[in-house]
Amino acid sequence: MTSGTFLVFSSAIVSGVLALSVVLRRDRSLAHWAFSAGMLVFAAANCLYGLALGSGDSEKILFWQGAHWAVLSLLPGPWLLFSLCYSRGNYREFVKRWKFPLAVAFLTPPLLAIVCWHFITDRIFQDTNNHWMMPLGVPGIILDALLLLSVLAVLMNLERTYRAAVGTMRWQTTPRKQLAN
Repeated sequence: MTSGTFLVFSSAIVSGVLALSVVLRRDRSLAHWAFSAGMLVFAAANCLYGLALGSGDSEKILFWQGAHWAVLSLLPGPWLLFSLCYSRGNYREFVKRWKFPLAVAFLTPPLLAIVCWHFITDRIFQDTNNHWMMPLGVPGIILDALLLLSVLAVLMNLERTYRAAVGTMRWQTTPRKQLAN
């Protein structure tokens, strides 16, 4: 096992343990469930990526990479839901306002990954240094763009949550160096 494969499987284990520790708490909210689902998707994606790294056969690598992308397509929904619910007393209002983008985040990437499974990474070859190369096909590029847009939406929501924090909560989330200035 190479160090890269070890790191990928280690991160999968840490993600899984973190997801389970949040679920096993007594006070669970929608934000906790969404966080746990997002971390479990991270764990599954890392496991599949580790299997692709450990494979030596081009067909197996292509299969595991396709499965990896299919699991990655499940990421936008839980993380967008988490960013809408986290640290908000009125999260139900945010979820109602964002129901169309949430539906798109939960449905579009997985449908694209299922329908275009064989075209996400459409071919595999070795370059001059004997590294496996798998260029993304058009569905893979679209899926990658959807993942990027969802990451931007999640970060914008978390930034809005941070900016709305006042008083003690903001003091607790601000690094001490910034408080001294």
